[in-house]
This record gives sequence, structure tokens and C-alpha cells, in this order.
Amino acid sequence: MRKRLLSRRQSRCCARRYAAYLVALALVLVFGAFQQIETAVARATAHRNGTSLRTSSEREPVQTKPTLDPHTMSSLVPGVFAGYRRPVPHSPVLGIMWYPADEPFESVRLRLECGTELDAAGPLRYGWLQHNGRNYGVRHIEERGWHLNITHVAHTENLNLLQPDAQLSSEQQPLRSPEFSVRIQGTGQERRTVSFIVYWTAQHDEIDPERLQESAARGMEPPTLQHCSSPSITVASSNEVHLECGPDHDHRWRIVAVQGLPERSQWRQRRHRRRRQRASASRPVSAEILRELPDPGRIYYRKGRVNVGATTEVKSMVESWLRESYDHQRTRLREFYEKHEQLPDTAFRGADVFKDAAHARETPTAAPFPIITRIEDVDARARREVNADAELEPDAQHHSGIDDGLPSNLLVVQITVQTPFDIMITSSARMDASALSVLLEQADSRFRERFQQLFPRMHRGDFGSAQIAQARAALAGLLGGVSYFYGSFIAGENTQDRGSDQLRVSPPRALVSAVPSENKFPRGFLWDEGFHQLLIQRWDPELSLICLDSWLGFMQPSGWIPRELALGIEARNRFPRELASLLVQSEKVANPPTLMLPLYRHWQLLQDTFPVLELETFSSLCSQGGDGSLSDYAAMVLNQSVGDCKAVAQTTNTARLVSHLGFRKMKQYIRWLNATQKNHGWFGRHLTTLLAQDGGYPLTLASGFDDFPRSTDPSPYDAHVDLLSWILDGVRRLLVWRRTAGDLAEASAVSPPELGALEAVLQQRLYEVHWNADAGMFCDAGPRGNSSTSIVDTWRHHCHLGYPTLLPLSLGLLPVNATSTGALLKAVADPRQMYSDFGLRSLSAADPFYMRGDRYWTGPIWVPMNYLILAALREKYARMPGPYQKLAQQLYERTRNAMIQTILREHQRTGFFWEHYDPETGKGGGGHAFTGWTSLLVLLMEEDFRGVIVIDETGTVLKS
Repeated sequence: MRKRLLSRRQSRCCARRYAAYLVALALVLVFGAFQQIETAVARATAHRNGTSLRTSSEREPVQTKPTLDPHTMSSLVPGVFAGYRRPVPHSPVLGIMWYPADEPFESVRLRLECGTELDAAGPLRYGWLQHNGRNYGVRHIEERGWHLNITHVAHTENLNLLQPDAQLSSEQQPLRSPEFSVRIQGTGQERRTVSFIVYWTAQHDEIDPERLQESAARGMEPPTLQHCSSPSITVASSNEVHLECGPDHDHRWRIVAVQGLPERSQWRQRRHRRRRQRASASRPVSAEILRELPDPGRIYYRKGRVNVGATTEVKSMVESWLRESYDHQRTRLREFYEKHEQLPDTAFRGADVFKDAAHARETPTAAPFPIITRIEDVDARARREVNADAELEPDAQHHSGIDDGLPSNLLVVQITVQTPFDIMITSSARMDASALSVLLEQADSRFRERFQQLFPRMHRGDFGSAQIAQARAALAGLLGGVSYFYGSFIAGENTQDRGSDQLRVSPPRALVSAVPSENKFPRGFLWDEGFHQLLIQRWDPELSLICLDSWLGFMQPSGWIPRELALGIEARNRFPRELASLLVQSEKVANPPTLMLPLYRHWQLLQDTFPVLELETFSSLCSQGGDGSLSDYAAMVLNQSVGDCKAVAQTTNTARLVSHLGFRKMKQYIRWLNATQKNHGWFGRHLTTLLAQDGGYPLTLASGFDDFPRSTDPSPYDAHVDLLSWILDGVRRLLVWRRTAGDLAEASAVSPPELGALEAVLQQRLYEVHWNADAGMFCDAGPRGNSSTSIVDTWRHHCHLGYPTLLPLSLGLLPVNATSTGALLKAVADPRQMYSDFGLRSLSAADPFYMRGDRYWTGPIWVPMNYLILAALREKYARMPGPYQKLAQQLYERTRNAMIQTILREHQRTGFFWEHYDPETGKGGGGHAFTGWTSLLVLLMEEDFRGVIVIDETGTVLKS
């Protein structure tokens, strides 16, 4: 009878595994909601040579570029609380998940993917307290009744931190891979039991398009752990377990419970002594059940096999293991209770304990916490205990893994601790708890010192220590969101045209990008990234250039750049299924050229520290006479010191890269915008099927201002003031940039007459087409009547005062003494229109669409656009003499204070930075934690607007 029961259980287990395999395979092949991707990839398989998208960087090799160190692990996995990998394709992932073990299992959710109880998916609060963007970070999570800190650090063999500003290029790599360590610490007012699950898994970042059809026919080949011939799990002691992958692998993870392992219960200890006395064959069957009860003082482990290795698949597999174990425990306890309900107390000393335990665990409000173990292993141990002489603890045995002959690619360890606890995960054989404490103290000190050094103004007394800590958290949140993606994107001529058959897939490629929100938007967005880099550039200029170069590497020969990139299996799995069609990027749909902002800022800061115009002369002197000739020339001619020839070489390389990205790449994108967006109107709005919820008018996703009200009857010949303003701003930056670029600009073939003529045309068009004197504002415009040509003689204005129509002012494009400047400044300062006590609204409160639409860009306060307006006020309109200077100064002070207080107050109240803020209450709304462009709070507090608004009417550069 027992054999038949075991056979049935094994059959059900196999069936579950097979079903899980099929589900995972379906996810990988992106069937169902992502059928468009599969179709596009299949087409690419048939037409790869003729129709594949090409990347411009493959055609235009340039100077040595900075890259992330491929040997260093870091938190490059977005959307999870703790996931670490290397920035190389198909890198294995080290991950951590957990659940409260003292809560009923039916109500427990595994904590893995970022979310909060506000989303019904996680803890109360979470966020990065510190992160240097490279190799160190501290994640804080607040659960009910206890707090958790997860700290990671990459370090060299001698336990010294890697320098965050070190030059890490593909040609300058360390000879030995840096070690990596993670520390998990938990505290609480009450003693809480928490079960942690640490996993090490192989993964497929992307499916090779050429092998997709073949894989679908015969089953996709699972990923393998790199250089790992024989993955194994060994419990070294009662508090330490090893994950090993063979003699040649440089990562052999040690998981050590430094503090928090609870002592084994008294009944467990009694049972331990009894077993050592070698029980007789007639021992009660209760011993068999006793071995299976979850023991918080024991380490459990398991090996598995995944098809993809994405976090969603790993979580699903772990959940199925836990459920399997949980159901098995309940079944065996029920059987025992039914069989031994009348058992005399003298039959077994633990009978009452067992009876109470079984009864309690059958009660819905109290269930045994599940453990990760194979049911077959549990039964085998039970049989050995009852019928044989097995004396070894299972903790001292080597785990054999799953099906023989099939290599495992998922290693899982479960360790259950009680607060306060301290767990160390490390790849270093020499690391111990005390050494790791010293290392993390050094990293903490370096982060704080660097923050104070780079942002001294906010430390001068205007802000308290708590507010400065909030600013550090904002910066850390942005840097902690810098992620590594690898995969293909799908492109077509027009995604709105359902009958279009022109879908193509790009070759897989890497993207290094910050994400707007790890919870809501764990992928790359073109127009967000321009604002992200304004802050990242200040903290780590090299990391910023890595991100910018990565994004512009996706530029196509035409000049088009995809507006949203969900690269790889993991990112696509997390894409909202109801918006799956947006995964296909239209080659006609644009996005604001915000990358020009940080690129110009890079150039300005480079000029602040080095005489860029002299670089060619410096290089010649270095090649002829070395450091001596360089220092003599600098001292006699420039009356300053410029360092040595090594510094000149590095600066020259950086200047060439910035010029290449700005003059060639961004100039090409701005040209594409000017040539393809008819009348400077956002393409695709007249074809969209996405409508604002309240109002029914089409959205304008390409502009970034999705539901901002525009014409309710869109035309392909509409003219949008925000697009014209972005193009005009880009042209002006190129013109001013060229005056200070010297030979670097000549090498990029920039034509000043061409840019000058375009600037004049755009400036004239801004007023002729968009200025409405009666309304005192710039307005979107559409053809009057039913025009069917791109040549429009008369225009009809669609006037809505808000962020898009304020861009001529926000980008500093208007003269300081112009009538239009005064009209817009007065409207912005008017509390009945744009101004509120919490910041500047996205739409005037007097507009009939105010707080309608999706309530996204129809009133809520957004940090990046407030930052742009404040930059224009401080750098131009409040600084330069004019009739509106005093008004601009007052408006700047009021708005800056309001924005800072709103963000800090909501962060203190909720623990989160938010996507936007309510104009009537100041409460946060939209995504959370939103540490993308909301982290511009740091630059607001520092009053750092350098390079954001750069020119006045005469074209001269303004300096802070």
C-alpha cells in the first residue's frame, strides 16, 4: 500500500514538473499576449541577412570607450529586492527571496520582486539607502514588526574596495575576478522567524532568433552554469553551506548564518539523543513523522533545472517546491493523527506534543512553514531511520541533486533564522563576519564622504541631517536602478497599423540604463534617461558616458532611436500584458531628444576642469617632449597646470567620445526629427487606438506627455510646440558647443551655416505658427479646414497652458525682455493657473481638462519639468537684467522651496519617492518607489543647474 502511495505521489510530482516546464517554455517563446514578438522573431529568422536592423556603432568604430567591468558582480537585475549578476550576456544570477515563517503559509507571499503592501505584493517600504552605481549598495526593507538590510560589495583579494571612479575599460581588466559578498541583517522589536531562500541559477538573457523555430520544435535547450561542470551543495557545518561549481569556477558561494539560528527545540533534542541509542525495529512510526517536521535550526537545500532562469521562473519553481512540501507535511500529519489519536502517553514520550502539533497544524490559522526538500529524500531518510542503522545527520551528507545524468542549473538553499539575525553570502574563502563588517564600514564612509564632497552646498546649513539622508537615498535609488539588459527589440514602420507586415528584429545587444521605477517600469525609456543622466553624470561621469553610449548604440542608420526598450526575456515577461503591442517600436515614432541635456552638461563640466581647445596642442607636445614640454607650455602660455601626459590622453579620449555622441549621434537624431515629423508634430497620434480615460481624446505617447490635452480631432499635419522647442534647443546647443570644440567639431563635420539657418527658421516658426497673442501663450496648431497636404497656409490653435506649451520658456529659448516671456512668467506664478503650494502643475487649473484624462499630465506635479523651469529661471530669467527679472527671482525661490518640501515630506510620510504629486494635497501618486527622474531632488537641493540652460539671445554661454 505504501509503495502504491509513493508511486502515485511521484507520478503527480512528475506531472507537476512537466506542466511547469510547459508553462515556462510558453513564457520563453513569448506566446499568448506576446505573439507579435514571436512572429517578428520568426520573420527575422527567414530574412535575417536582408532585413535585420543594424546598429550604427557596428559601422562606426570610434575611440576606446569606457565599459562596466565584466568580472564584477553588482545589483544589475532590475525589479527584484536582491539580484546580482555580471554585465555580460547570459550571466548567472545570485538571488535572495524570503517569507515570514511565523505566519500562516496560505497568506504568505515570497518576497522577490519589488513591490509593497500597497500593491498587495510585498513589505511596507523598501529602498536603497546607499549605492555607488558600481559595486556597493545597501537595500533597506521594512516589514511588519521587523526591518531588513541587504548589503552587497565587490572587493579585491586583499579586501580593499574597488575605486568607484576607476578607469574600467575592455582593455584594462583586473587579472583576477573581484570577490563578491552579501550581508543580510534583520532586527525587530519582537522575535520574528524568517525563512531565506538563496539561489544561484543559470539564465538565458535572450533567445537566439536564428534558433527559435528549431528550439520550438524540439524543446529549448536550458541554460548552463558557466564553467560549472558539476554543481553541488554541501552543508559544511550546522550554520554554513557551500554552493560549488567545480575546480575552475571562481565563484564558490559560502552561505553562513553568523547570528540568528534558533536552538533546536527540546523535543528535537530528545529525539536526537534517542536516535544515538539506536532504536529497535519496533519503534513507533511517530519517529518517521518527527524527522519531517520543519526545523528552524536546520539548513535545507535542493538542486533543480530551469528552462530560462528568469526570476519569474525561479520563483514559480520555488513556490511549487514549497507547496509540494507543505501539502506533504499536512498529509503525513493528518495520517499520523488519525492513526495514533488513541495512542497511550506511555507509548512515546512525545505523543502529547505530537498530538498538539498535529492538531494545531490542521487549524487554518496555524500551518507549518514549508521547507525546500525533495519528498523522495524525506521518505528515504524516514525509512532509514526506522529500519536501518543510519546515524549520520543529513546536514553532514552531500546532496546528490535531481535526476542523474541531467546537470542542474539551479541551486537553492533555505535557511530559517530569528531576529536579530546576520547571514553572510560570499565567494571569498577568507571572508569572515568581522572582516566583512570592516569592509562595509569603509564603503559606508566612502559613500558619505563622496556625497558631501560632490554636493557641498546642501551641507551648509539649509538642510538638516535627516533631509540630507533623504537626498542620499534619492541618489542611491537612481544608481541602484542602473541595470544591464541584453536582447533584441522589435521594430516596424508603424505599430498602429494592424495590417503592417514590416516587422523586423534587431540583433541582440546590451543596454546599460537606469530605470524609472524598479517596481512599475523596470526597463529603459529614452526620454527619462536624459534626466537620469543629469544626476548620474554629477556622481560618476564615466558611468554616465557608459549609459549614454549604450543608448546611442541603438541608433539606426536613419537616425531613429527606439523610445522604449524591454530587452531580453526577463524584461518582456514584466511588460504589462495589456500594453503588449507597445513592445513593437515604430520606426516613425519619436521621443524628446533629452539625451542632449547630459551630453552638453558633460562638455561644460569638461571645459570647467580642462582647456579643451588646447587638447590638440597638448597631444603634440606630449608626443614630442613628454611631461616636461607639457608643463612648460602650460605654465608659460596658459599660466596654469594641466597635469601630465597621461591626464591629457584620458581627457582627449573623453572629449572625443562626448563629441562623437553629441555632434554625430545627437545631431543625426535631431536631423531625423526635423525631417520626419511633419510640421514638427508627433507622428502616430492620429493613428493611435489608446485614448484618455476621461475625455476620450487620443494620447500622445511619443511626446512623453501622454494624456496632455491636444486637438480632439488629430491630423497628420498637426504642429506641436513642444517638439519644435526640443529641436530648436538641440540646434542651439550644437551651435554654441561648436564654438568651444575646436578640431573635435571639425572631425564631426558639423556645418555652422546649416545649423544657423535652421535655428533662424525654427525661431521664426515658433512665433508665426504657435504664438497666440490673445491667449498670451504658445499653442499647438492644426490645419484650418480639411487640409490633405503637408503645406498648411492657415492654422487653428489648440491652446492648453501646461508643460508642453511652456517648453519655450523652460528651455530658455525666449529673450528676457520679450512680451511672451512676461506673459508666461505671470501665468506660471498665478495660483489660479500653474502655481500651487506644492510645485508647478502640469496643466493650468483654469483649463477645462484639468485633472481629467488619465490624471497623469493633466494637473499632477512632475519633478523633471519643474527642474527645467527652475533651471531657466535661475540661469537666465532671474540672472539677466530685464523687465521680468524680479518676478523670475521670486518665482524661483517659491517654486524651488515648494518642490523640495513636497518631495521630502511625502518621502518621510510614506517612505517612497513618487512618480508625481497631487497639486491640491501634495500627496504622491503613480509609481513608487520612483527614483528615476524624481531623484533630481538632489540637484534641486544643491541648486545645480550647470549646463541645463546654456545660451542667451546672443548665443553666449552662461556659467553658474
